[in-house]
Amino acid sequence: MTSPGRAAAAVLTILTALSSLVLPVGSAAANDEDAGSSSGSWHHVHFHINAYRTGDVRTGSCEGSWRDNAGICQGWAESRTWYDSYPFRSSTQVRWASTPTRCRDAPGGRDSRVWRHEVYVYASHLGTGQNSWLCGWGDEGWHTMVVTGGEIRGYDGYFHEVQRSSGVLADREHVPGGPLYVFLDASRDQGAVIGFRGWLRY
Repeated sequence: MTSPGRAAAAVLTILTALSSLVLPVGSAAANDEDAGSSSGSWHHVHFHINAYRTGDVRTGSCEGSWRDNAGICQGWAESRTWYDSYPFRSSTQVRWASTPTRCRDAPGGRDSRVWRHEVYVYASHLGTGQNSWLCGWGDEGWHTMVVTGGEIRGYDGYFHEVQRSSGVLADREHVPGGPLYVFLDASRDQGAVIGFRGWLRY
């Protein structure tokens, strides 16, 4: 074999050895890395969280009233079939506060008379989608949430940044890019049912 031929063979051997060291997407080493600046895709979502005490093992509870300045609910998020419930499909926390603690401001600045509650939804379960979160602001009556940030751990194991939604109420729930619709049933004993519906891009 000529010298150039030997050199080419040596390079090929080195590249083959290095390629065996590359981890596949979704591997343990990739799980805590960010997916990058991809624009993502639209997901029609419906998150339904049962946060009240029952005799079932899937129980939940709330600390603080929804009218209080701050509180937290812990519950079980149901898996839905007609909309995307991922990643909030099991143990989930919902926190709220009247002052900023972790969420960015609403688009164009926040009118505290309208957007009263900072809302933080967190996938506290282990497994696929764990540690995903959404952040934003809810209105006084708990009907609308403007999403201002978040990260969803995709099926690929990477975190994908959630794009901000607009503050256009007319676009709520039905228009990609609009705020999420919020459903709240706070009449449950020692807890509540809370849901979020609409479009997210991540």
